[in-house]
Parts: sequence; structure tokens; C-alpha cells
Amino acid sequence: MISPMRNIVAGVNNTALKHWLRLNKKTHSASNVDALALLIEKQIGEGTLTEDEFKNAIREINEYGGKRVFLRKLANTSLISDKDALEEHLADLGIPLNPEPVSAASHTVKPKLIYACWNDDELRVKYSEKHIFRQADLRNDKIISEERPVRIVISANAKSGVLRVFMDPPGQRHSHVNGDGEVSESAYTELAHV
Repeated sequence: MISPMRNIVAGVNNTALKHWLRLNKKTHSASNVDALALLIEKQIGEGTLTEDEFKNAIREINEYGGKRVFLRKLANTSLISDKDALEEHLADLGIPLNPEPVSAASHTVKPKLIYACWNDDELRVKYSEKHIFRQADLRNDKIISEERPVRIVISANAKSGVLRVFMDPPGQRHSHVNGDGEVSESAYTELAHV
């Protein structure tokens, strides 16, 4: 029997999920995706792992795991240091301030805002977009293309002024082009330098 949890577990790096379980003193030994999904279901059923803990783990792995990290320092934190002023500014831009982060991913080619939230002097903004990843199948002499969401999370600390940009590595096809109109990795990573 396939666990309903399987699709969730299959969508995240299993090594990272098992590492998270181990760090949080949960049972983490599973030989494959199906076994890991059943293990998670069992722990939630027994109450040793809550659904909220699991959802937060999946979100954290998706937002921070396997990312390229760019560090910056904000020259001026005045806009993000006052939550009310920030909320008003975002509302003027048509961006709602969510009460907490969400785990959604975009199925659009161009970057789509998933959430903006304020928590403990930190503004977090998440974008997602679809990229096409290509891989050579040498056995069958063909190229396999797969569409997958990539995530970009921006974290700005209002007190320290530290700005962190977490970006998934890009696929081979995406909407970011260079000055010559060609898809390029540097055009994608340029988002981190805004």
C-alpha cells in the first residue's frame, strides 16, 4: 500500500529530511521514499511528531536546503524596521503580509510571489518559478527534460541589516535571459544582486 504521505516526502530531499529527523531526536531510519513516508505517518499517528513540525521541516528543507546563498548588508533598514510602515508599503505594492510562511510552489515560468511575512524582526519573501532541467540518458541515447519548481527566499533582518538570498540552482531552460536574449545562469543569479 502506498502512503498518502509519499508525494510530500518524494518532493523533498530525503537525506535532508532524515537528517532533520535525526537532529530532532526522531526515528529516521528508512531505506527508500515509501519507507520514509510510512515512518513519518507512523510518528504523526503516535504523536511523536506533530503535523506542524513536519510541515515546518518540509518548508525549511525546501527553502534552505541545497541552495546557493548570497549575503548582503542593507545600507538602510528603516523601511523594514517598522512593521506597520512595512505592511503599508507592501500593501501599496499589492503584496499582502502573511502571518506565517507557506509551503506552496509556483507553476508559472516567471517568478511568482508565494509569500511575504514578518517574524521576530525578519522580513522573509519567497518566490517560485518553473525551470526545465535536462539530463542525458546515455543508455537510451536521449535527453530527458523535467519541469521543476525552483525557489528563491529573501531574508532581511531589521536589526542587523543582514540580507540573505537563498536560490535553488537553475535549470537549463528558464525565463531569465542575458543582454543577447539567451537563457543564462548569470541572468538568473542576477536576482540575488537586486
